[in-house]
Amino acid sequence: EEEFMTLLLDDDVHTTPTKANILASFQALAKACNPGDVVVIQFSGHGCRILDLPVNSDIEGYDEVIVPSDFRQGKNVVIRDTLIFSSLLAIIPKGVTVTCLFDACDKGFVLDLPYSW
Repeated sequence: EEEFMTLLLDDDVHTTPTKANILASFQALAKACNPGDVVVIQFSGHGCRILDLPVNSDIEGYDEVIVPSDFRQGKNVVIRDTLIFSSLLAIIPKGVTVTCLFDACDKGFVLDLPYSW
């Protein structure tokens, strides 16, 4: 049901998937979740890797990003994996089951989770 979904589409009907709208949707979803909830996040679009400063020599020096619809508006418009983690996953309550599907080229490990499954 649509009352349980947030759709961001670049179709001139729905809310446009700009960086601000994507991040606001992530945060609203995280704040609305309760233990026992099951959520699905799906992104289909462009992705890439960008150079980042490595913390140490054991960590690769790239961030994976997703590219919102307003990417031509200037610098720092892409959404880095670390921002996805901090604005969505880090604030979802314990006990919420989250499934993320990212259909984007060159995304690598886009969620940048602090652990391995």
